Amino acid sequence: MVHTKRGFTLIELIVIIGVIGVLAAVAAWGLGRYQEGARDAERAADVAAITEALELYYDENGEYPSCSALTGSAPSVAEQLNVEEGALRSPQSSTQNAVLCSALAEGSEDGYAYVGDGSETCQSGNACLEWTLQYRSEETGEIVSVKSRRSASLASSGDVNLTATVSSNTAINLTWSAVSNASSYTVERSLSSSMSGAVTNSTTATSQSVSGLTAGTRYYFRVTPVSGTQQGVPDTDDATTTISAPSGTLAISSSLQSSNSIARGQAGAVTCEPGTTLEYSFGYQGRNTNSSVSLSYGSWGTAALRDVTASQGYNYTFEARARCVGPDATSSQVTSARTNVTRPINTPPMPNFNGDTSMQAGYRYTFSTSSFCPSGTWVDGAVYIYNSGYTSPSTAHVYPSNGAYYTNSFNEWWYLGWAANQTWEDTYYNSFYRCKTDFATSPNSPTRQTYVTIDCEPHRRTYNTYPRCDSHGQDPNSLPWGY
Repeated sequence: MVHTKRGFTLIELIVIIGVIGVLAAVAAWGLGRYQEGARDAERAADVAAITEALELYYDENGEYPSCSALTGSAPSVAEQLNVEEGALRSPQSSTQNAVLCSALAEGSEDGYAYVGDGSETCQSGNACLEWTLQYRSEETGEIVSVKSRRSASLASSGDVNLTATVSSNTAINLTWSAVSNASSYTVERSLSSSMSGAVTNSTTATSQSVSGLTAGTRYYFRVTPVSGTQQGVPDTDDATTTISAPSGTLAISSSLQSSNSIARGQAGAVTCEPGTTLEYSFGYQGRNTNSSVSLSYGSWGTAALRDVTASQGYNYTFEARARCVGPDATSSQVTSARTNVTRPINTPPMPNFNGDTSMQAGYRYTFSTSSFCPSGTWVDGAVYIYNSGYTSPSTAHVYPSNGAYYTNSFNEWWYLGWAANQTWEDTYYNSFYRCKTDFATSPNSPTRQTYVTIDCEPHRRTYNTYPRCDSHGQDPNSLPWGY
């Protein structure tokens, strides 16, 4: 049997070539897919490395770097983040640093998009509060995003360090430190440390003057950094506005009230700033002798007068102090000049006589006034003695001489007598007194008048050429005659 060798037919060859082509196509496709997957894996590894580096950066700095900080030269950025330079280069990128400071758009761009918190400071300033890293998958065409693990506080970018300083009675200056990433600052003012009912405003500056305040009032302030929708940790401080002393010249007057039973010191002629209260404190001293004045001050209050019980003959010295009081502060004081008022002494009653009005010559005869003068005063008085031959007291017959006032306690002995060369005589006693202090003297009391008829004939003697009566036979030379 003869065998004939035959080759592939054309059709068979076409089929074989087709199969080989398909297999080649499948192999090429699989290789491409493999390469894409490999590059996506590289991108994922780069993003993971960058992520860890960013979180370590946060641990050290309390914030994330800004976009501009990551789009610089690769060596410096890699050194800053402590990563291999290759981690910043996308598998298909020709640049050393493929980090983009904007989100990936729908397109074919390759690289790593570093999307910050959207604030201006994050884009071109110092730091970002949070971020998202993006890359486009070659296999799927989808954008893969990795977010920061933490959202940094604005305060972590720096303390506000708020300081409140009083600049006037109605104004307080606020200053604070700039905070990285803060686009503005919220300023709050309240009368409560809890910041209830706060008045709020916003500013991009790092200082503010708050005016129109009430003097002597404590104000609480809070400043909060703001970036977009994020708020940082605030700082607080407080300050109390000052109060000026009362304006004007403090005047004081004194008077007697309630039938002279009350001594009053009254002040006025000064004013305080709106929102503050005018208060007075009065010092006074009552004295009956001309001694030094040492004032005793009372408590503060809004009453512009001070009443004290007044004693007869006492002088009362008043002095006033004034201040302005706010809710949380008090001004310095102003003091008035001193003023005085003296309560007069009422007219005392008629003195009392003690003894027998029919007593014979030489016997002692007394009267008393000591219980009739007010407490704190003393007695001074006079006794006039004259006989029936006179129509008015004679200075020759007055105790003490010449009508002077007797200044002792005025409970005294007086002696009876008569004029020369008379065998009998009606001797009259007119006595009165007054009450005194160093500041006042009462009117004279009503005069007490009495008389006694002296009959000397049975006991007549001659003494220094004048007839005298003894006292029941006693030696006239030893008698205490009144004159």
